[in-house]
Amino acid sequence: MRDMSDKLNAFTLIELVIVMAILCIIGSVVLVRWPSDTVTLEAQAQQMVNDIRYIQFLAHTRNKSYRINFISSSQYTFTETDGTTAVNHPATENNVITLASGITLSNSGLPGNFIVFNRKGVPYTDAGVTTALSGNATITLTGSSGSRTVTISSETGKVLVS
Repeated sequence: MRDMSDKLNAFTLIELVIVMAILCIIGSVVLVRWPSDTVTLEAQAQQMVNDIRYIQFLAHTRNKSYRINFISSSQYTFTETDGTTAVNHPATENNVITLASGITLSNSGLPGNFIVFNRKGVPYTDAGVTTALSGNATITLTGSSGSRTVTISSETGKVLVS
């Protein structure tokens, strides 16, 4: 006759199935929440659009000009027209905005690497707010999954992402 202690040293089939089910559930949750480059790039492009609109909003409501400075391929800042007086981002309370890791930006149509919005929200390319944006300005965000382009329309300052 077999000894009962032999049976107690092994896992039952039910225990193995329960462990496998728990591992599958944990794995599916992690996979769904794992950051995707496409999602991160899309979110960063939308954040850029919102930030530009925020600076336009400030210019409208405070009745003075504000600007966005593209200081590197991964950072931009909010300032007053002089380019040195910091304006804090409403979410971070900092005037320097850093892009997500692996995402870079480049711009076209902005000769000084900044854009100024006057009191009416019209985009300008100089600190004196005398030279209006002559054509659409584009800011291209690039990541490993592709690129997204943020376009600022001349005259109206309308901002779109594509």
